Amino acid sequence: MIVSSPERVRPVLQYRHGWHRKDSKVSSDGHSISWDGFFVPEEKLVSLQSVVGVPAYACRLDGCLTVFDFSASHLCRRQLDKIRTFYEDVF
Repeated sequence: MIVSSPERVRPVLQYRHGWHRKDSKVSSDGHSISWDGFFVPEEKLVSLQSVVGVPAYACRLDGCLTVFDFSASHLCRRQLDKIRTFYEDVF
C-alpha cells in the first residue's frame, strides 16, 4: 500500500538526460497515484523509501523514470543521484 494523500501540488521529477522538476497536482488513494491525466496503479510503482528515507514512488512513464515526491522536505540532489543509481539497477 502506498501513502494516501488528497490532491496537492507536489514535485514530480522526470529523468531524461538529467532531472526535470514540475510542480503538479498529485493525489493518492492508497492504491494508485493520479497526476496530470495519468493514473498509475500501485503495481506499477516502486517505493523509494528504503533508498532515500522519505515517501517517494517511481515508475516508468513515456519511457523515462518518473518520481512522485510525497516527502515534507522534498528530495535533494544527493537523494536524486541515489534514485538514478537505483533506477539503473532495477528498471
